[in-house]
Amino acid sequence: MLDDGRRLRTAHRNLKTGSWASSAKSRYNGDMASTYALELRLNGRKCLVVGGGEVAARKVRTLAQRGAVVHVVAPTIDASIRATPGVECHAQSYEPALLAGATLVFACTDDAAVNRRVADDARAAGAWVNVADDPDNCDFLVPASLDRGDFRVTVSTAGASPQLAATVRKQLEASFGDEYALLTEELRRARPDVQKRIDDAALRRAVFEALCDDESIRLLKVGDVTGWRARCERLIEYHRHPAGGGDREP
Repeated sequence: MLDDGRRLRTAHRNLKTGSWASSAKSRYNGDMASTYALELRLNGRKCLVVGGGEVAARKVRTLAQRGAVVHVVAPTIDASIRATPGVECHAQSYEPALLAGATLVFACTDDAAVNRRVADDARAAGAWVNVADDPDNCDFLVPASLDRGDFRVTVSTAGASPQLAATVRKQLEASFGDEYALLTEELRRARPDVQKRIDDAALRRAVFEALCDDESIRLLKVGDVTGWRARCERLIEYHRHPAGGGDREP
């Protein structure tokens, strides 16, 4: 069985050659077992959105926020898309030549035949494609996501019900507030110090588990970063001396 690193290298190689994308539809069986969850760094990568309406506008907005180089093609393009900084708009009918250099392609027109053509052309060009309202013809699916800074929760139904995913995402808003953005930021700051000062992997894990508990959330929910950092320091010292030589564990 391939390990994760080899799987990713194989997927990247197949993406370049188009061999993965060309057979993706035949392997997709419409359930979560056939998908692999990952996050893509799209900064500086070309993404093509075919379509100029409301669905396309949502894709464009998110892609632009992630730093992608976004191209949009449609005879009529919504004003909100045109107003998005950095987006290159092509007010014309779709042409395969626009796929050149694209990493991801989104087919978002209201014409199923055009969407199928875009999907076929994208795979032939070695790009991954997402077709709106047609999960069986997608090489990748876009989950509903809740972002709090660098903290992100995603919800997917493998394309079965985007509305269900969106509903659950809405429900999660009440459980995950801005304190999770702050917690993520503080954990990023603390991690190198914990790794430097505690050699044992199990003890490091114990520190990080404590730093993610309800008490940490309580401190950051009221903006007490100083209190959180002081607790972090006590935890590090305690776990550096697990036999009891350090301060008391909070």
